[in-house]
Amino acid sequence: MARGESKTSPRRLLAVERQVQALHLRAHGYTYGQVAAALGYASRQGAHNAVSRMVRRLPEGDGVELLVELERVDELFRPMYARALAGNLAAIAGCLALMERRAALMANLPAR
Repeated sequence: MARGESKTSPRRLLAVERQVQALHLRAHGYTYGQVAAALGYASRQGAHNAVSRMVRRLPEGDGVELLVELERVDELFRPMYARALAGNLAAIAGCLALMERRAALMANLPAR
């Protein structure tokens, strides 16, 4: 970032937005190579650096890791739930397992 550049300059805001997108993709299981390709970083290391910068900005001890894991469980649950409602026994078992996992994670969330 340029010295003396406003924290709200369009260039800096776009850079932060891109870092947020990188963190979001990584939280959804994308590899750093995939994040780099999706967002136009020159290398997987560039994507790793972007994610690391965003993680450092997050407050410590606020349950961010748990929230990311909950989001992953929810994303797995959505497509399986429709199949479970249609009577697919394997999907029903999968939904129940994901619901148990979600409940266990929720028990570990810090109080707000």
